[in-house]
Amino acid sequence: MFNFKKWAANFSGGGKAIWKRFLQWNKNHVKEHWKQILISYAVVFLFFAIFLMIDLVTKGLLFEFGSNSANGRYRGSWEAGEAQAINYSWIGIRSVFNYSVTIAGSAEINVDAIQALSLIAIIIFTTIVYFYPALKWWHYFRLLFLGVLTAGILGNAVDRFVWGAVRDMVFVPGYESRGTFNFADSFIIAGVATVLLYTILSIIFDRKDSSKTKEDQERSDYFKSQITSGSADE
Repeated sequence: MFNFKKWAANFSGGGKAIWKRFLQWNKNHVKEHWKQILISYAVVFLFFAIFLMIDLVTKGLLFEFGSNSANGRYRGSWEAGEAQAINYSWIGIRSVFNYSVTIAGSAEINVDAIQALSLIAIIIFTTIVYFYPALKWWHYFRLLFLGVLTAGILGNAVDRFVWGAVRDMVFVPGYESRGTFNFADSFIIAGVATVLLYTILSIIFDRKDSSKTKEDQERSDYFKSQITSGSADE
């Protein structure tokens, strides 16, 4: 597993030395973990594809376009006054084009800027998988969360690329004033929250596993020493 602190501490020299050491580490990393890297990417892509499909399909089925625009902008049927909101008591449906970010409220954003940030985030997440492939069973939860998070980011990025805004159509009855969102928004929020939770739990699990490995090694060394000393006495 890649250790940034150890990697940085071992570097002493110019850029060429650093690059040479990185290439050597990369060679060893691929040689030792190439199967885990491929499996990890496959798992992330699987969950990414499933949740991206959920987001795009629900938008296609539930979102209704308004027949007219306002100030050159697309509008959903509800905000255009052409359809009533549907209230199922636990969830509501109304079509709204969102020209901001859900967590930012009504504040509008620069579409190019948010698209650039989305692309950077996706690159970072896919890079994390390379440096930190799943080596233990609980590491696969991280891959699940990264797949869900990436699907949410790309789901909204697709909308902004096509329409310059995001298709929102879900609201919580009783909290209508809190805004309208879509499944991609929920994937992003859930993904961020669970990645943070996973990070904390993973540190705990890894420490316990490391401690157990150390105990097993000490026990093994003890028995070896006993066998060796016994053979010497004979």
